[in-house]
Amino acid sequence: FKKIREISKLPISHIIITHSHPDHFLGTEALLKDNPVIVGHENLNRSLINNFEFYKALQFNLTKDASLKETKLILANKFVKKNETFKINLGDRNLTIKAWSSGHTDNDVSIYDENSKIFWSENIFVDRIPSIRASILGWRKNLKEIQELDINKIVPGHGPIISKKEAISPMIDYFDQLISDIRNFHKSNKSLDFVLKNISQENKQGWLLYNDYHMGNITKAFTELEWE
Repeated sequence: FKKIREISKLPISHIIITHSHPDHFLGTEALLKDNPVIVGHENLNRSLINNFEFYKALQFNLTKDASLKETKLILANKFVKKNETFKINLGDRNLTIKAWSSGHTDNDVSIYDENSKIFWSENIFVDRIPSIRASILGWRKNLKEIQELDINKIVPGHGPIISKKEAISPMIDYFDQLISDIRNFHKSNKSLDFVLKNISQENKQGWLLYNDYHMGNITKAFTELEWE
């Protein structure tokens, strides 16, 4: 909030919660003085309610920040239905909020500034490996759709501001390889245990946290693709 006030003294009219992971919503209560509209995916509040206490405890255990114990659950009061958009007119800036089908999570939203053509999306990871929490096929589909948008720069959920091609291509390459490999294992009737021991562990993209999330991505993708 202090950083915002260094830039502008205007009231905060909207808060957009991009999804229900703790590093993207904890601390929302610090921005409520001006009674803003809180925008989120139609699935957001369900996920926040179900996971809030777990995430709060997890973050406290990781950081030992005592202020987390006082953190309150703040829910959205304006919802965007899946695959639909909501427009915000800020006078000299028009924003389009879109709720996506399941990808990184089942409650992802993006923000597109129609004037500057800057796109904010937690669906996009730069420098660190994407972590699949909902659907690898859905996430890939969302990325392909984003590729078709008229975007100057992307502000990713993780990583520096970057061009559209630089942001999206490595993710699609990773997903394509994972999907192809796992489909081949399924055709050979291999078990998840076999796949985890024999699938490639090469970090072609040089991503951070690869060892922390790659095996989990394999498990998530294996389960999803098993039912094709």
